Amino acid sequence: MGKGLDQLEDQLGEIKDDGVRYAELKWTQLRLRIVDNLSMLLSKAFGYIIFLVMIFIALTFAMLTVALVVGEALGHLWLGFLISGAAVLIGAFVVYYFRDVFVVHTLIRYLIDVFFPEDEEKDGTKR
Repeated sequence: MGKGLDQLEDQLGEIKDDGVRYAELKWTQLRLRIVDNLSMLLSKAFGYIIFLVMIFIALTFAMLTVALVVGEALGHLWLGFLISGAAVLIGAFVVYYFRDVFVVHTLIRYLIDVFFPEDEEKDGTKR
């Protein structure tokens, strides 16, 4: 009877060790998935930031051109810059007013797609 209990105890110890190892592997998988998703998110964010900076520079030159053309047409450069500045200010207020539609909802949808891709199996691994 002692031999049977020793075997049972050994098997239970192996099951416990397997369970601990499984938990460690799942924790490692979760950490790797977080690192993968964050690195993808940061690389895309960096690309978007560079894109936005380039758009900002292009729009700055375009607004300077518009200000000069309008100023020359009206006979006063300062008036052209004033009108261009007012147009940018109105645009800024429109963007601020609709910021939830332009930024927040888009960002939330993007983050959901990054962290919860649709092609995952039930166990959390990608196909």
